[in-house]
Amino acid sequence: MIKTDSLASIRILDSSDTTVMNTKSLQKDTNTISLKLTKSTLNSLQNNLLTITGNFDLNMDAPTLIDTFQSDGFFHIPIEASNDNQPSEKVIGEALVKMPAPTGTPIKQTVSLHSGTDELDPVDLVTDLKSVLPQDTIKILSIKEPRTFEKLGNTSIDVLIESELTHVQGIVSVPIQVETGSLKLVSVPQSIDFGTLPISSSVLDAPVKQTVNDLAVQETRFFGKWELGASISKPLVGQVHRRPLGKLFYFINGQRLPLSNSLQIVESGKYTGRKQPLAFSKMWNAKNGLILEIQQGEALRENYQGEVTWNLRNVPV
Repeated sequence: MIKTDSLASIRILDSSDTTVMNTKSLQKDTNTISLKLTKSTLNSLQNNLLTITGNFDLNMDAPTLIDTFQSDGFFHIPIEASNDNQPSEKVIGEALVKMPAPTGTPIKQTVSLHSGTDELDPVDLVTDLKSVLPQDTIKILSIKEPRTFEKLGNTSIDVLIESELTHVQGIVSVPIQVETGSLKLVSVPQSIDFGTLPISSSVLDAPVKQTVNDLAVQETRFFGKWELGASISKPLVGQVHRRPLGKLFYFINGQRLPLSNSLQIVESGKYTGRKQPLAFSKMWNAKNGLILEIQQGEALRENYQGEVTWNLRNVPV
């Protein structure tokens, strides 16, 4: 359990603090350190008190090292000293070596003013977890002290991590940048596809089949409010006969809101947080979101194209 290159600091001193050792060596198979003095040195020392002193590094790869660890957080390394000439007379003790705390690399975060640590997942805050024991696994426990970020600028939070083998804990300080936040229309659909529809003998409500890009809003001002509106900038028109097709509606909360060339508010909200934008188009279906209403006899066998404009605006608090 001891590294060979750590023997240099080990010395035998007499009562006058003079080094009297001749040679030293490590037998790895028995974990024994041999310290030798010449016979002439021993004769000259006679009844002099000898002290063995020094530091040594543990071999953390030793498979039996973990067996010496105790709940006080220390490795209790057994030490037994004896004289080759009198092997039955032994001095038994132990060396205490503190288990180093696990370590990790912090991942800097940006948060909104007035938000709190409850929005942060500790697993996302620390990487490169390490222990001095190669067979150990480090787990991320929690943010040490929950708090609210009430001041702009730089601060930090502490994340608790723990060794699964020894339960020794460490702390990783994660830098935090606190900002006011902003309101963003993160993305709008590049195209909205209602699919291939049958020519129906009755009124048909066609939900959106798919979009290229999402309709997504992100509000990172903690007390921010907003409204999302839609207007028809180009009506749906057949690409061959140039006839218009149907009416667009937006379903929300049981309401059927008609769209026209004037702005119609279709969604509203508050703080969304920073993890993921609020993607409305992912929630569109037959009862929610954009709907195309086609009257009987209105559709022809051709492709139709139109254009919807989305407008995001701030609502004063």
